[in-house]
Amino acid sequence: MSFPLGAFAQCPEIDRTPGLGHPYASRYVLRRRVYEQSMASSATSQNSKRAAVRKALDRHKVYITAQSFSAGAYKARVLVDGEAYWVDEFRLSQLQQGLSPAELELTPATDD
Repeated sequence: MSFPLGAFAQCPEIDRTPGLGHPYASRYVLRRRVYEQSMASSATSQNSKRAAVRKALDRHKVYITAQSFSAGAYKARVLVDGEAYWVDEFRLSQLQQGLSPAELELTPATDD
């Protein structure tokens, strides 16, 4: 069965972009935009999470092997990259934030 070219002239919905002539088209377009934005923000979120994990893995690990409280002062023996150091609370926080022992000019602890 074939239709003459002007057969659909009385149906204005056919000539329009699919879906936009429909009474619910604005809802469809809005939902589509929300979906696309959520997918974009989801991808951005995934990228930032991956970057945070990469940063955490690149940072050196700081292990506290001993702690000392004497005369109101705190000291900790930490293990960083296989080397032991005695540090105060401030230096410990700097190590945990990612600074290296070389940047803090720390000297390795002597074996007890």
